[in-house]
Amino acid sequence: MEGPEGLQILRARIYVLTASTINSAARLLRSANEAMPRGIANSSDVVGRHYMTHNNSAMMTLSVRRNETIFQKTVLLMDFYFGDAGFPYPMGCIMSPGKIRPEILATAIRGVPMPIVRALAERSFDWWIMFEALPDSENRSPPV
Repeated sequence: MEGPEGLQILRARIYVLTASTINSAARLLRSANEAMPRGIANSSDVVGRHYMTHNNSAMMTLSVRRNETIFQKTVLLMDFYFGDAGFPYPMGCIMSPGKIRPEILATAIRGVPMPIVRALAERSFDWWIMFEALPDSENRSPPV
């Protein structure tokens, strides 16, 4: 293992690697050498494959009219069950997370004058979008 002090040799009967999903796979893949061309613990070439995650995003729709709502109604559109003919897996969901406040919006659009941020927040209907990256052998985390 390469550390700040240079190359270090670690010896143990059992090793536990807990560097997060992506970083654990990346570390194992980076360990590739002449003796283990696919990296430590990867003779099956599965390390870093079959990665799945929740992909999340926020979106705002704007109206010319002000949205005076304080407690916004909950709307939820889900397609977790059926997919479609070309993709038979769950597709995800879109929901209204609640009303965005100007102070929160300002952190996402830095540099925009506060009166403009307030005008945007006052006219927005906000969405939270989530979909899945399903486990697939081609979903591979590279050894960055």
